[in-house]
Amino acid sequence: MSKERIVITGGNGFIGSNLVLSLLKKECFDIVVMDNKQSNNEKIKTFIGNFSDKEFISKIINEDDTVIHLACTTVTHTAENNRQTDIEDNIIGTINLLDVCVEKKVKKIIFASSGGTVYGEITGDQPSKETDCVHPVSAYGIMKVTVENYIKLYNKLYNLPYVIMRISNPYPRFQFSKSKPGVVDIFLDSFVNGREINVFGNGKSERDYIFIDDLIKFIISIIEKRKMNETFNVGSGKSTSIESLLKIVESATDKKTKINYMKSKNFEVEKVSLDINKAKKELGWQPEYTIEKGVMKAFSQLAEQNHVA
Repeated sequence: MSKERIVITGGNGFIGSNLVLSLLKKECFDIVVMDNKQSNNEKIKTFIGNFSDKEFISKIINEDDTVIHLACTTVTHTAENNRQTDIEDNIIGTINLLDVCVEKKVKKIIFASSGGTVYGEITGDQPSKETDCVHPVSAYGIMKVTVENYIKLYNKLYNLPYVIMRISNPYPRFQFSKSKPGVVDIFLDSFVNGREINVFGNGKSERDYIFIDDLIKFIISIIEKRKMNETFNVGSGKSTSIESLLKIVESATDKKTKINYMKSKNFEVEKVSLDINKAKKELGWQPEYTIEKGVMKAFSQLAEQNHVA
């Protein structure tokens, strides 16, 4: 039996690297990575180039491939600083990718959107559902929603199957993405090394943090259960304030450090809370890690990596 071919854009990044390692263990997938940097894993076929380059990706993507689009050239604050580049790279670039997917008749495209930015400010106590209106208040969120809409348009016009994942804040990143650490990584590293922490806002803002292992299990379930033309929130299902996260990290590390509170950024929302019941019901997926359990495991990994006493 031939292996199912999976092409991953951004496959050498944080989520991609973890996904590749898990897929390799399955031994039933032929994995191909597109990235702008080489992989350290000799088992992986890696093509170095830009996912927006039609000529480049046309040579890689084949009929019946499953394409997992993780590549993104910006994060929230860099998108604000250079909106034109964000549009050219991530919107126009993805349209080029979609054109090739249609031309090659891929099995489906799975897109990593942003559960933390697409919904905008939450009013009330109810977590955001996939059916809620999207009102992004940042350039990054607008970009993600725009890509979502183009994917749905290509489904309508060309019958391109898709799955959109609205992912919350995955962690820990330190093993694969030292240049783009997340807040959990920054807090852990600061507590361990006695560095001061700058918090933007009053510490009351809330985010949903998902441990990377839980996210990878979700993506694999999407591949294996062959879901089509659906949007899913992917998070822990529980929001945690910055204030609470600091206490959790302090408890895990058994250390203290100085916290400085700074003026909040106007493109950041106050609360991110995702309803993940659709994923639980339709996929049988359930996140294993609470924020406490996840931070403790992340600290153990960091301690092992850095030989922290």
